[in-house]
Amino acid sequence: MIANREVEFEEEIRMDGAQWKIVKVQARGQVTLLGLPNPLLVGEVFREYSQPWEGLARRYIEDVWNITKNFVEQALQYLTDATVSDALLRYLLDPLMDQRLVLANAKLEELMTVHKEHPETRNHYFTDRYSTLQRNQTEAKTTRILQEAFVRRPSMTAGDIPRLVALLRQDTEADMDLIAAESTFNAMEAFLRGTSTLHVAMKLFVDNVPNLVVRAIIASRLPSMFCPKSIFAMDPELVKDIASETEDKRLRRQEINEKLKALEAGNNLCKQYALRVTSVLPILKRARSFVSLTSTSSLVSVKEKEETPAGEESD
Repeated sequence: MIANREVEFEEEIRMDGAQWKIVKVQARGQVTLLGLPNPLLVGEVFREYSQPWEGLARRYIEDVWNITKNFVEQALQYLTDATVSDALLRYLLDPLMDQRLVLANAKLEELMTVHKEHPETRNHYFTDRYSTLQRNQTEAKTTRILQEAFVRRPSMTAGDIPRLVALLRQDTEADMDLIAAESTFNAMEAFLRGTSTLHVAMKLFVDNVPNLVVRAIIASRLPSMFCPKSIFAMDPELVKDIASETEDKRLRRQEINEKLKALEAGNNLCKQYALRVTSVLPILKRARSFVSLTSTSSLVSVKEKEETPAGEESD
């Protein structure tokens, strides 16, 4: 997915990374001869042209960062339960990923600093392209003049050469500002496009952002975020936060412990009552036996009196 996003980033820079404005640009505080291009104007025009690069690069970095973060979350959810993955993300991986994003944006600022200053390159494509553009413009004008001359007079002799030379001289541009503007534009175009397909500045930027920012700071650091070496170097408090229970579980455990203590207290009270009842039970049994025996003796005496005849009682 990261490689696919790199291809999309290159296409975005190539298609949407140019901002054109038709403006009149004048070097601030610089005085030059008419018709001579000011090198500082090349940098000013280039900075105006490449203004969208930073926004496209930041969006690309954030997209890769989100892709990497989602991958880490899904991997943890697959390998661990919800409690462990939540603790690892909260206390370890999310802070590290946030730190990676800050470092990536700082590195992008460093790369953009170069492109916000006067453009420089040691690439020979720049001089080759600049010379080619100048030569192509001259050849195009010469070809147009000669074609028009041959249309008016198809057959020519050596005597017509002075006339052709005069025609070429007449076509010389007299607007000195236009000459300087064309030369400045050719210089900027040569800096942007070393060849018809390879861009000196754009190619450098498209290579630097994925390699020096995304891969070096975000993607390549992923395996070392949670490895045995990093775990061994962890602060004990961090290990405690990761391995300990969550605050909800702590409160739930405390509530259950309080209920358990209440139940144990009730159980002890019930045991004390049971012991007291057990000690009194034999006395109650003996009392009941005595009462039962006394009642039986009284009943027998009453029955004997009822069964004795009256005469026997008088005797």
